[in-house]
Parts: sequence; C-alpha cells; structure tokens
Amino acid sequence: MLRVLLVLMLLAGAAQAEGFPDYLKVKEARISPQGNASIGDPVAATVVLEKLGPEPREARLNVSVALAEPLIEVSINGRSAGSFRKPQVELELPEGLESVRIKVFGSAPTVRKFTVLRAVEVSTYVYYDEENSGYQRETELFLNVSSELITETLETMREAEETIASAERLMERLKELGTGTEELESRLRSARSALSTAEELHRAGSIPLAKKSAENSLSIARDVLSEAQAELERAESRKRLQVYAGAGAAVLLVAAVLLVLLRRRRGELG
Repeated sequence: MLRVLLVLMLLAGAAQAEGFPDYLKVKEARISPQGNASIGDPVAATVVLEKLGPEPREARLNVSVALAEPLIEVSINGRSAGSFRKPQVELELPEGLESVRIKVFGSAPTVRKFTVLRAVEVSTYVYYDEENSGYQRETELFLNVSSELITETLETMREAEETIASAERLMERLKELGTGTEELESRLRSARSALSTAEELHRAGSIPLAKKSAENSLSIARDVLSEAQAELERAESRKRLQVYAGAGAAVLLVAAVLLVLLRRRRGELG
C-alpha cells in the first residue's frame, strides 16, 4: 500500500509540473487568403492574444513566419512594440500585460510541390518557477501553396485516378458476362504505373515530368475506358440476343407440341 501511495504522489507531482496555467488565450487568429494560395500571392495574418491566467515571473513571445519577404508587426497593450522584417521574432512581455496584437505580411513562398505550409506560428515561453515553466503554443495558421502548373498536374492525376477506377468497374462487368479482358487489363496496368510515377515525381518536386506522366496515364485510361464501354455494349447485346433466342426456341417448342397434340386429337376424332 505504501508503494502505491508513493507512486500516486509522484504522478501527482509530475502532473502539477506539466500542468501550469495558460498565461494567454487566443481571441482572434485569421489568415488571408484562406485555404489555397499560388506562389507569390500576397498573404496577411492577424493574431490577437489576451491575458488569461496568472502573470508569470518571466514571459517571452515567439512568432515564426514561413512566408517570403515577411513583415511582423507587434503591438502590446495597444502600443507598437516593433516592426520586424525577418521570419522569426522573440520579444520580452512586460508586467501588466493585457493584450498582444500580431500582424504578419508576406507572400506565398516558392514551393516545388503542393505544400501545406505552416505560415504563422505563435507561442509563449513562461516561467513561474523551476517546476512550472516552458513553451505554450498559442496558434498555428496554415496555407496550401502551389503554382498553376502544380494545380494542373494534381487535377490531371485526379482525373486519371477516376478514369482508371471507372475502367476497372467496367472490367468487372465484362468478366461477369464472360468476356475476356486480358488485353484491356494489361493496358490499364500501364495507366496505373504511369500514375504511380507521376505521384512519385510530384513528391520529388519534378512537376513538369509529373504532369507528362499524369497526362500519359490519363490518355491510356481514357482509351481503355472507351474500348471497355464499346465491348460492354456488344457483350450486353449478345446477352440479350441469347435471351431472345432462348425465348423464341421455347415458343417454337411449345407450338410444335401443341401442333402434335392437335393432330392426334383430330386423328382420334376421325
């Protein structure tokens, strides 16, 4: 029992050390444009922090920006605390702090592939005592960055993926109808391989080559889909003819039986 109590006391002490109170809270955090931006597009962000918890013995504001040509403007309690043309800023926070306003300006940076960018990151270092200190993450603002070529490449890759999936569904239907699909499936594997290559090239940042490979995949997949649709129409027509032929044969058989019975009937009647 004593050992259990000792473990509980140690865990409680650790939880207390890690759980020191939040000094600030986020009142506002926004970025423009929201979602997607092309390389070189202007970007603006605003973060407003307000005092929440007890004032620490020491506090420092940290702002990191992943934009091209960044400008960071900081106001504390409504007064300017500085304007900085660099990607990272650390400022001592004064006693009596009530609010912090951070404005960030810049442009979407050059990227080699579609990138989810952590455009703005704000944290606060607080020190209450040796057991209660550390960084408190306030907010992170994200931006999807690409170029027109990257966007076109991703769209082509998406269309190729959808076309391949449509062709694969037709293959299953053809198999159900007893139609051979080996040649079409072989070409579809080539389309899938070209798409896989396009994805690898995109991840490596080789966008022009990725686009060419994606276009090749889409071209093959479209041809296979078109031929599979035509073959499916022919297979379904053959299936309908077989059904009709079977029904017709059954009708003729019934008619023949009736005719034989009718003749017998007449013979019996003399």
